[in-house]
Amino acid sequence: MEAASRGVRVHTPLFTLLHYKNDSPPHFGLTVTKKMGNAVVRNRIKRRLRGALDALADTTTPFQGHYVIIAKPTLITEPFPAITETILYSLKKAETRNQNAQKKE
Repeated sequence: MEAASRGVRVHTPLFTLLHYKNDSPPHFGLTVTKKMGNAVVRNRIKRRLRGALDALADTTTPFQGHYVIIAKPTLITEPFPAITETILYSLKKAETRNQNAQKKE
């Protein structure tokens, strides 16, 4: 819940990433609403997101905190490499925004 209330948001065409930075290892939550389709479609989207996160497992180690990925309808038809690239881009952008927010405080 802290990622949603006090975290940083990064919007992409495929999903919205919420990030709350703390000292814990990265923890990811996935949200796929019923607007995306029936249970089969929603589970397929979650499997694709989990697969992309597993493919980036070595890359995500420098990141810390809680992340929530809220899927958008364009994710269904997107090729897998584009999903992994977008996740990595949004992780880096969230980290940069958190550093900038800390400098302002």
